Amino acid sequence: MAHQTFFKSDMETRVEVALAREAEEDRVERHYNKEIDDRDGRQCRACGKRTNPDALGLLRGHRAHIVYASAGGGMEPSNRVTLCPGCHSAEHGNRLRFS
Repeated sequence: MAHQTFFKSDMETRVEVALAREAEEDRVERHYNKEIDDRDGRQCRACGKRTNPDALGLLRGHRAHIVYASAGGGMEPSNRVTLCPGCHSAEHGNRLRFS
C-alpha cells in the first residue's frame, strides 16, 4: 500500500485543477464537434450550403445551439446543428425557421 502524504505541496493547486478541467472540456467539445461534422456532413442544416472548415473565423461553419447555452442548453450533438454564417446570423436575429 502506498504511503499517502497530506502536505500542502503535494496537493494540486486551484490553477492546476482549473487547467485540467478546461483541458477535459476542450477534449469533450472536440469529440462532440467531430460527431456533429460527421452527422451533418459539414453542410448547413437550414439552407444546405457546404461550410468551409479551412476558412478563418466567422467564414467557417458554425455549430449552433438549438437551445442556447445561456438557457440551459448543453454542448451535446443533439442540441447543436451546423449552420453557415448567414443562417447563423439569421437565427440569432429570429429570422431563421427550421422546417
